[in-house]
Amino acid sequence: MGEEEKEYEDQWWYHRSKLFLRFFAPLLYVSSSPYRMWRFFQKPPEKRRKEVESKARKMRKQMDFPKITKQDIVGRDEDFARVLISAHYHIFRNPEIRKSTSIPPPKIFILKGGSGSGKTFFAEACQREVFEAGLQFATLVYYASLKPEQVYTMWYGNSAQRLSSFFQQSFERPSILLIDEFHAFGARFASSTEIGMEEKRVQTVFLEKLDELEKRDYRTILFLSTNEYETITDTLRRRAVVGTIDLDLGTNRLMLIEIARRQCHKYGIELDPGEIVDNLEDVLRSVGATRLSPADVVNAFNIVMTEKSKPIQNRLIEGAIKKEVVSTQDLAKQVTINNFRTAARNLKTYISQEKTDAAKRAINRITPKERYKDVGGLHGIKEEIIKEISLSLDSDLAIKSGYLPP
Repeated sequence: MGEEEKEYEDQWWYHRSKLFLRFFAPLLYVSSSPYRMWRFFQKPPEKRRKEVESKARKMRKQMDFPKITKQDIVGRDEDFARVLISAHYHIFRNPEIRKSTSIPPPKIFILKGGSGSGKTFFAEACQREVFEAGLQFATLVYYASLKPEQVYTMWYGNSAQRLSSFFQQSFERPSILLIDEFHAFGARFASSTEIGMEEKRVQTVFLEKLDELEKRDYRTILFLSTNEYETITDTLRRRAVVGTIDLDLGTNRLMLIEIARRQCHKYGIELDPGEIVDNLEDVLRSVGATRLSPADVVNAFNIVMTEKSKPIQNRLIEGAIKKEVVSTQDLAKQVTINNFRTAARNLKTYISQEKTDAAKRAINRITPKERYKDVGGLHGIKEEIIKEISLSLDSDLAIKSGYLPP
């Protein structure tokens, strides 16, 4: 008995007679997704492959189809390999992988990392790669993404039903899923209000579906993306401890330089990628940012090229220049290192400008009451600290003086 047959052994219709299945086949085909999948795997491989490729061509034209490929990922080969092994084991049921793997690879992966570390980028690249790999096995792998706003509603009880329905539809067919902002479902809730109870209901459903995915032999892989890993309950963390991928941990200078090099090639910019990264890091340190992320590098290039193209775009809109083709190369020749230093100041403006009211109130509560006049001694040190703080808060002055705050 093949893997496809074993998968449907627990279905009530599987052990029925051929006459029964033939008589009720139309009704089963309409009402039962597992039956439709079983019928699909009964077809000859060549017929399956043609059917899958036909559907794949239509799916590639959809607006939400992942455009990112494995070649777009920098420095994540090992993590990428882990996901592909899991796909071959759980989704494609590759017999060679299953024989060579004594312990089943994880089905659930937690993608943790700060904002801009590339969590969604990495997940979409995996979705695209697994989708393309599925065609070789005559298997159509469906991709789906879910965000908190697609689950939570104003109607009590509907949120849990939506989440349950999303998982149930995905479990019935080969799928690779992404749950974005996972901490919205997995954080610790202490409220006993109606809203708090609704959040607990959603979290309970989430736990049930994760357990179901682990226990049942579904052809599904799940990504849980979060930048607030510490707020997630231990119960949820434990279910994906083997599949946790820390994207902050693997981010290094060589990776950032490679991303800058690719962006330079994309826009035709003839500058040293290493020098660009160094200048971005220097400016970000002066405005209070602790580290440079891959998204910061890409955003810096977007800011620079947008600023350079504004004058030309304005002239075209005003009608001063008609039917003139402006190439990217012409713009690229005007780009300098100073443009990146200027762009870097806009990368982390949210540090001081986008704090929520709750965060502001928290800062007010923890503001210490002690003042410098309350400190005895330490002559000369207090003045030095005040100087350090003043330069750190004045980014323009720090940049002009070449000062790097500690």
